[in-house]
Amino acid sequence: MPCPQHLVAKVLGGDSLELSDACLKELESLGFVISVHPIDGWSLVAEPDIIIPDDLFSLVYRDDFPWKITVFKQTSSTNDRIYEMACCGHPEGAVVFAETQTAGRGRQLRQWQSSHGLGLWFSILLRPPTPVQSSGRITAAAALAVTEAVREKTLLPAEIKWPNDVWIGHRKLAGVLTELHAVQGNQPCVVVGIGVNVNHSEADFEGAVQNTATSIKMEAGRPFRRAVLAASILDHFAEYYSMGFEEIRSAWIDRCMTLGKHVTFVEDGRVLEGIAETLDDGGNLLVRKTNGTLSVVHSGEVFVRHSPE
Repeated sequence: MPCPQHLVAKVLGGDSLELSDACLKELESLGFVISVHPIDGWSLVAEPDIIIPDDLFSLVYRDDFPWKITVFKQTSSTNDRIYEMACCGHPEGAVVFAETQTAGRGRQLRQWQSSHGLGLWFSILLRPPTPVQSSGRITAAAALAVTEAVREKTLLPAEIKWPNDVWIGHRKLAGVLTELHAVQGNQPCVVVGIGVNVNHSEADFEGAVQNTATSIKMEAGRPFRRAVLAASILDHFAEYYSMGFEEIRSAWIDRCMTLGKHVTFVEDGRVLEGIAETLDDGGNLLVRKTNGTLSVVHSGEVFVRHSPE
């Protein structure tokens, strides 16, 4: 019999186990390197950086959110997979991870590069009571969850660029794509897609993205185990999702690189300038224009004007 996936979590946790030959072969097929001694038993020599549901469950410490995790080796888009599950009536808390996406996307249908085994590409199904009113708050909660997880697990100074990106310095580390769906025969749902560049080198990015993207490995100078970061993101998201926006506003403001900065944005087809002041109750950006009036920026591009270094 193949080795059950729950044993993988025990192996990674260093638990004392008796492993059958079938389990050893299954673990080796997943990329584990295991040394077997006739007296001392087995020891874990090296482990693959793979996403396995039971391993994630063993790393998530919150037990008050109904996570149900599915992992694909490859899919077109995890957001699309979650939407299909929503149409089939799956409850809130379903999560789809993919080792690679062939049609990953960001805001405004931009392509998201999803290199195999290098990042975290996953989507969450949510069914809030008021989906339309909740989407901005959910985006803020997801961006804050990624930021706090990166800071906690890697000690890197991740910050939020409104509305949905996580940056380190002047380069993008992660993005959040929140999509609202009306599902026939079911409660409307919100799909939250999250992409995090984890173990990329600069050569792993293609085209112009090389000039704007970064990864945890590039910033820290060493690779990280993706499952540890993924579990931390899920834990933080479950915490923030359960809160009202007022409860997370101060934390969001502390982590936002956009607030207090001179920004340019588009309003009614015109490019305007101003100072990003704060967020309103819906997660929209409030910008004080150069003429002194306040604009509510619901979506679109906001560019931070960086000072020359």
